[in-house]
Amino acid sequence: MTLDCSTPIRSTQSALLRDYGGRVPRYTSYPPATQFGADVDAEVYGAWLGELPAGAPVSLYVHVPFCRRLCWFCGCHSRVVRHARSVSAYVERLRDEIALIEARLPGKLKAEYIHLGGGTPNLLSVDDLRVLFETIRQVFRVPVGAEISAEIDPLHLTQDWVRAARFHGAPTRRDCPICRRCQLTLLRYVYSDELGQYSGRLRTAGEVVSMSRQYGRLSVYVVEVCQECAWNHLVASFVVGDGQARRPPRRVPTVEDRYG
Repeated sequence: MTLDCSTPIRSTQSALLRDYGGRVPRYTSYPPATQFGADVDAEVYGAWLGELPAGAPVSLYVHVPFCRRLCWFCGCHSRVVRHARSVSAYVERLRDEIALIEARLPGKLKAEYIHLGGGTPNLLSVDDLRVLFETIRQVFRVPVGAEISAEIDPLHLTQDWVRAARFHGAPTRRDCPICRRCQLTLLRYVYSDELGQYSGRLRTAGEVVSMSRQYGRLSVYVVEVCQECAWNHLVASFVVGDGQARRPPRRVPTVEDRYG
């Protein structure tokens, strides 16, 4: 279709509707949804999983079908959720499904790419995220250099994240892909039952290395944050530790305990 400045607006709209107004499949996954039908049942899917080469790397996609509000332009499967317990209950169902997949796989495959889509994956709480990735790591081998990405709604980014980036984050040389006015900052959150009340705090890269020799199992989540526009992105998650479980330290009263 060729348009020029003399083309009436109404004619232009008619031409666009004629050329692009039809119903077409959304090629957001492979194979696309148009390739699936009633003949692709659990047995067929299970057979496909069993035929995967044992040494071949795989990519994982985890769908989180929840949003605080629905965008009018979005065609993804999602629904509005008001309670965190609904999201946590869904994560438990994800664990069940991952276990079903594990039973059909030829072995512990290497997951080089993991993507969380939705919906709004950053509605997952920190505990939900920890449970999800611990389950994934039980079934798949996730190398340190694995590419982990997530679709995140910046409207739900808290100021705590931005303040943490300013005072505790490590600067990078990468420009924010959204505003391009600020270089990104790296945050490293460390979680473990062995840390007790200190679980979930920010740590430097050096502290993570040191703690990996002092604790049995630590879950580390690395997040990029833009201090200017508040964009954030889960870069990687991994587990470190020496495998020897420790008892958490005795809880120490805090200012919040005393004054609420």
